[in-house]
Amino acid sequence: MTKLSAPVDMVLDTAMLGKKELETGLPGEFGDYSYDILKDGGKYISITSFGIGTCPGVRNIDSIFFRAHPNRADLNEISIHMQEGKLKIHVDHRYPFTTQGLFEAYRTSEKQTRRGKIVISKELYKKCSQLSGSISCV
Repeated sequence: MTKLSAPVDMVLDTAMLGKKELETGLPGEFGDYSYDILKDGGKYISITSFGIGTCPGVRNIDSIFFRAHPNRADLNEISIHMQEGKLKIHVDHRYPFTTQGLFEAYRTSEKQTRRGKIVISKELYKKCSQLSGSISCV
């Protein structure tokens, strides 16, 4: 986590880093840090802390849980932007759809150093299946 010294107007929390968030839906260590760096009257928006609405208001900070509701029109628009090259998805790691591939993908998802999406691909599985048994497909 990058430490900031100056107060900020808004925090967008997209990380679920600990057991507290899973059990209670409340912001954990990252949430505590986020409140510390927010200006009075700032906004704390979380896509992971579903229980955030139960937290009492602190320093007039507006705490919001946000959940997307995808629909066909929006997904079509995203698809068009991807095809036109206006939207680029960064893929950090690709793994085959195998037991070992799923295990490695899960381990990678636990690391905070990744930058981008983790892809599990049936195509990689097919390529691995076609290779000699002496070659590792991870």
